[in-house]
Amino acid sequence: MRERFEAAQSEINAVLADMAEMPALTVDANARRIEIAAPEHFADEALALPAPEPEPEVESTSSDQEPADVKAEDAAANEDAEAKDAQSAKPAA
Repeated sequence: MRERFEAAQSEINAVLADMAEMPALTVDANARRIEIAAPEHFADEALALPAPEPEPEVESTSSDQEPADVKAEDAAANEDAEAKDAQSAKPAA
């Protein structure tokens, strides 16, 4: 029993020594239990987590700046309107 106790105590102390912050310990003598509050993430788990995805770059558009595809569509519509106006302005022969 002593060897088992000393091995457990040694293992717990080794884990606690590697932690950045000391977790909360609760000793319940009546129930003969020791509770150790585990952190949300352990240091080695942080290395195993996937890296956060980079946020996409958002280009700011103001009322002065329109996306290129909208400008191209507007230009094509203006050209069509100008062509129709030019045809209707010609005198009839």
